[in-house]
Amino acid sequence: MRSPIPLRHLIQVLFGSVLILAFISAISRRVSHTYLEDDLLWFIPFILQLAEKNDLWAFIRLLHTGDLLLIDGIYFLFLVLAFGFNFGGHVIVSVIIHFVNTILFYILLKKRLNLTFETSFASAFIYLVFYGHFHVYVWPFSAHHLFVFFFFFSILCLYLKADALMGREKYFTRYYWLTLLFSVAASFQRLSILIIPLTIFLHIIFATSDNRKILKKYTLWLPLFSIFIIYPSIVLLMGGHGDVLSKFLGPFYDVMGKTQSPFRILGWVVVCVICLFSFRFILAKLLSKKDEDFLYSIIAKLSLGCLLIPRVVFLCLCIFVWPFSSALEDDVMMRWQGIASPSLASPLMAAGWLLTVMMMACFLWVMIKENRHLIIFIPLYVMTVSFFSTHGVYLSSRYLLYAAPILSVTLCISCVEMLPRILSDRVKTRYLSVFSALIFLILFFNIAAIKWRLDRTGVVDYHWGYDYVKIASVIRDDLRQKGDSSGHLCISGLQDIPYKEGWRRGILIYFDFDRYDPFRLILTSVLNKKNIHLTIAEDCEETSRHYLINDFTVLDDKGESVEPFYRYFQSAFKSLGEGNMAKAAEALEQAVYHKPFLIRFVSDRRATQTMPSDFLMEKAADVIYKIYATYYDGDRKMNYIDNMIQIEAQDYGMAAALLSYFKGARESREESAALLKEASLFMAKEDIMDYPRWAYHADAKFGDFYDFIEKNDAVFSRRIMPRAGVSVETYKGFNIVWHEDFYFALPENEGQFSLVKYKNKRYENCFVAKTRHEVKDSIDALGLDYSQEKGTAKEASGRILLDAQGFRVIKEGDMYYCFAAPTGRQVGEELVFKARSLLEAKLVLQTFSGL
Repeated sequence: MRSPIPLRHLIQVLFGSVLILAFISAISRRVSHTYLEDDLLWFIPFILQLAEKNDLWAFIRLLHTGDLLLIDGIYFLFLVLAFGFNFGGHVIVSVIIHFVNTILFYILLKKRLNLTFETSFASAFIYLVFYGHFHVYVWPFSAHHLFVFFFFFSILCLYLKADALMGREKYFTRYYWLTLLFSVAASFQRLSILIIPLTIFLHIIFATSDNRKILKKYTLWLPLFSIFIIYPSIVLLMGGHGDVLSKFLGPFYDVMGKTQSPFRILGWVVVCVICLFSFRFILAKLLSKKDEDFLYSIIAKLSLGCLLIPRVVFLCLCIFVWPFSSALEDDVMMRWQGIASPSLASPLMAAGWLLTVMMMACFLWVMIKENRHLIIFIPLYVMTVSFFSTHGVYLSSRYLLYAAPILSVTLCISCVEMLPRILSDRVKTRYLSVFSALIFLILFFNIAAIKWRLDRTGVVDYHWGYDYVKIASVIRDDLRQKGDSSGHLCISGLQDIPYKEGWRRGILIYFDFDRYDPFRLILTSVLNKKNIHLTIAEDCEETSRHYLINDFTVLDDKGESVEPFYRYFQSAFKSLGEGNMAKAAEALEQAVYHKPFLIRFVSDRRATQTMPSDFLMEKAADVIYKIYATYYDGDRKMNYIDNMIQIEAQDYGMAAALLSYFKGARESREESAALLKEASLFMAKEDIMDYPRWAYHADAKFGDFYDFIEKNDAVFSRRIMPRAGVSVETYKGFNIVWHEDFYFALPENEGQFSLVKYKNKRYENCFVAKTRHEVKDSIDALGLDYSQEKGTAKEASGRILLDAQGFRVIKEGDMYYCFAAPTGRQVGEELVFKARSLLEAKLVLQTFSGL
């Protein structure tokens, strides 16, 4: 009869269930999005068209000519067939894989490595909700990293079970063949090719005490090592420099030549087989002459070298203990967040570094003295350290997935298994209770940080498609209101995504833009209809339902706004012009209630029951500011979205300010104060006074509004949004300022920008354009440079600055142009994208290579 489950375990499971529910709630809003994010908006149709237009063999070959592998193409093709273009389904699958990996991790620790329930349970939950790597499972593009760990945990569970059953042939054979079967699937993953064979080899050498058994096990698992040679061999035959595995096979290409030849794969196979059997011969000779612990002692000493490089664990520990420091970083543009190691300047960080070294020492002591199976985590640690060494100061957060198991195991072994050994039984019980509560609290912090980051960066994933999402959602709501979702729709005024122009001859050469128009895909997802009769044209037929897109919202065929906020907002201004203040107040009340699409998009409406509305609005304002303050300059579509976001934010702020005035006049002081506080998040006092749509400011009957704003000047002193007209950049002695959707450049010695002075032509040299890039072009065209420091070193124009990964970067003027090598040699040929700096170009290429 099985013994009953201890009460403390039941309590831990109960708290774990609460954490799982909180975790699901934190990412649920991400899953609820049905429309594809910018990356998948072109990538999913791209994969689908590759499969449709090519036979199986050609499809497989094409998947290996960039940064994809066979398993990547098959996985996304399966998702498209299962979920279509529903983004939520793609995220759900990634989250499910992450949950499965967590369960496998727990089984590996508890059943195969024989760690305690407390250690295994806590480690699994740290791996599950650790903030550092959450981008991996909420960004479908990173699914291949999840597959690496699925196969890593699965194969190790099967391998260790088979290893424990050696001598019991009936049971051993079953697990042996299952291990080989999973290894075949894992061999199609880039990182699995390296990590899994190395891990199993180290385990054989380190965890086996008898030299004869080491040789026997190595011989027994030679088929597994051979399996991981097959796929690279095939890729080697099919590809060359610049292909997906060229980073790993580069030296072999250099030896065997770059031209395709059947002898290439034969040479590779011969070399690998010779190496495997030669190593067995060397291993046999070595083990016959040395004592039993010779290899064990070498690996143990090498493992101690990890104490000299605790940087990875230290970084993960800092993020885990206080994740908000990363979640609140200003850079909200990167869905694959760049994370840098904390500085050791403060005593607290120095103490954390020392604690990290002590934790790692405890882990290594247990590994060497008590549980040799823990050697399986050393290759993972080495892999993560190598990521740090190749990615500079900032490490993309998705790579912290490889450090999460080491963090969780080292933390739990040192704090749950080692530290209690020096405590008395009475103190030990209290310590474990306090530690469990502390871990639960920290895990909850990580979940909260994940939700916070997702809320703040929700629009980031649609930096090229936000207008499409808004337009489609507004049209959907209008069709629902009118009770007619069928019929022919015609849309005018849409802005194309730039890759439709610049990437046709590059990575999207197979993309059918007529069939898979990005807006059509988003509208299909939002309407939840497979087939829609849609025309995108400037001139529409009379029989169709016509929608016109302006700079900030959607209009019907009569030129009236169909977005509820703007319908009421414009009605309020009309009533103000007629002097009907009561009707204007009613319209403003409805406008503030409905809110512009942007405010609803970045605010979590489901959280209004637990969070005050002003807190949610402050989060929304923070997101909006970060978006338009950090968008790339010079991109026509991004500047269009930039302007749309600014207009929505300012219009909502103005509506809230006007309604606050009316509420104050009616003695609703509390409501008035709350609305004015909300308005201050989106507009400065000066912006309200100079509001461009304010057509009735000279009306004496409404002059009290200005007095109302002046009297509440203190409210605007804490606002988040920068006042329009402040400097956003300096360039060649010019201040570049933003004001009402335009960028103005004036010499620094002219002082603060004033629209009145500009209109009265008081500035000697003042340039204006829709983008910062165009303003700079105007300054350069006249050869003006008012800066005091001149003659700084610059790259020579026309020189190739970077030639890697199938791309070539060339500088022309102040712009950096990336071409598809080797055909691109000058501006206009095979242009893939352009950037403002070499660093920016490298970041884009790094994104391609890291997918």
